[in-house]
Amino acid sequence: MFQILNFIATGIRLAPEFDVNQNLPIEGTDAGAIATLKINVTDSPPDLRIPTVYYHGHYYSVNDTVWDRTTFLILSILFQTTIGRIENVGIPITISK
Repeated sequence: MFQILNFIATGIRLAPEFDVNQNLPIEGTDAGAIATLKINVTDSPPDLRIPTVYYHGHYYSVNDTVWDRTTFLILSILFQTTIGRIENVGIPITISK
């Protein structure tokens, strides 16, 4: 999961998305997506209803569209499935003489 997130984060800066010819025979979507996952980087906080992270002097938030929120939700679910419940974890200590 971390490799997927790293790939997305690196790709946002190194290879931004590009326009695709609308005449290509692909299945359409009514979501109107212009990017796979649009992350907004601002110096001031966005609307309070938008999940935001403050990191190194900038505010990072998911674009406020159905497409971007759904994409973020799917990534969140994938992330949660990679994290198992941790219970009864002890630190084994061996004492030898």
